[in-house]
Amino acid sequence: MNQYLLKFIFILIVLLLLGSTVTYTYVEFVLLPKERALKEEAKLRYDTMRLTLRSMNHKLQQTQPLGYKLYHDHACDGCHSIMDDTLNVGPSLRGIVQAKSKKYLKDSLENPNKTVLHGFEKDIMPTFNLTDEEFEALCEYMAAFK
Repeated sequence: MNQYLLKFIFILIVLLLLGSTVTYTYVEFVLLPKERALKEEAKLRYDTMRLTLRSMNHKLQQTQPLGYKLYHDHACDGCHSIMDDTLNVGPSLRGIVQAKSKKYLKDSLENPNKTVLHGFEKDIMPTFNLTDEEFEALCEYMAAFK
């Protein structure tokens, strides 16, 4: 006999003998562990990503202090993800230095409404006028996140 059918029959017998209090226990026992497992898995992935980001940031803070400072002082991470391809208020910056030209990146900082990707709103990103040295430092910092 099928294992699930046996469990179902067993639960029916228990319900008939003990009443509805067992229903809550059954739901608690059968349905919630999967839900909890999914929550735990998501939390583990999030924690791993945060630790990886913290570790990379610590390393990059020492090797690329200007790029790190610019990225965090201008709060780029408030609207853009850099560790993964998660879409926030703005698009992910992961791999953008490798995918786009420096001219495109510079234009995007100096005139952010010139080219707005589909699905994102205009007039949200502020204009940044960085020196060439600052721009290169920011690109080097972001290039580390491939």
